[in-house]
Amino acid sequence: EQRIEFDESAVTGEALPQPKQPGEQVLAGSRLLSVRPVMMSVLRRHAESTLALMQRALVAALERKASLERKSVRMAAAFTPFALVVAVAALVLNTRNARAG
Repeated sequence: EQRIEFDESAVTGEALPQPKQPGEQVLAGSRLLSVRPVMMSVLRRHAESTLALMQRALVAALERKASLERKSVRMAAAFTPFALVVAVAALVLNTRNARAG
């Protein structure tokens, strides 16, 4: 039997080694767990691979996060002075009430 095992955890998250028979598809990014040499054929270009899809999704998520972070920084910049004014006013009013009381 020529069954070879591959670690596909980086691509699929599957913790167990995946056995492959000759002719079966192996995902790009899988790690060969055998010391025997294996001959493989490339079926798709890198741009069509699972790894490229994951990379594009990660880049898109990071870009969305950066956009949200920029918005939150702008909101904080606008809100912080207002919050400080309210805090100082509360301190002044509290101090006046404490002295009057």
